[in-house]
This record gives sequence, structure tokens and C-alpha cells, in this order.
Amino acid sequence: MTPELKQKLVYGAGILVALILGYSLWANLHHSSNSADFPDGTYWICKNGHHFNLSLKQLSDHHAQHYGEPIPCPTCGSTETVRAMKCKNCGEYYPLTRGQEPVCPKCGTKASPPS
Repeated sequence: MTPELKQKLVYGAGILVALILGYSLWANLHHSSNSADFPDGTYWICKNGHHFNLSLKQLSDHHAQHYGEPIPCPTCGSTETVRAMKCKNCGEYYPLTRGQEPVCPKCGTKASPPS
């Protein structure tokens, strides 16, 4: 093996190690703002009929900064908001109710409630 070939192999190995370390750092430090259970975040409806969603990070940040305060509607500012479901069939938002099987009021599609 010639010295020139050895030098190229060492440089190539160094670049490969640097790429692997860079990817490992990025993968460990990069976190999704949602989880597998809530890939689209959380859904909400305000008393004025506006609907919106928040990522789990946005929801967590709100609770950390405004402990005990309700979630405000980003459209009208109302704090009379409730958690909601979003129909996977027609896209309708409707209030999430405990103890009842969620059924879309618009198309009748049954959905499994979030955890």
C-alpha cells in the first residue's frame, strides 16, 4: 500500500467518523414537538367555534408559563376552550367527552379517544 493511498484512507475514515458523530448528536438533541400518541398535537375548540391545534411542546410551554390558566384561542383570545377530537374521515372538530365513545357529529365516524 502506497503512502498516498494510506493518507486517502485515513482522511476518508476521518470524514466518515465525523459524519456518524454529527448525525448521532443531531438525532439525540433533535426532539419532535409531538409524540407517537399525538402526531398532530392536541386539538381545541373555543366558545366562538374557532378550532386550533397545539403541539405537545406548545401545550407544555403554556402550562409552564401560565400554570393553572386555561388555553387561550389564538384567533379571538377566548379562554373558554375545550379539548377536541378531529374526525379522520371529514376533518370536523368536536368536543372530547370522557366516558363516551367519540362519534363525529357530522359524518358519524367512530374514533378512538386519545390517551
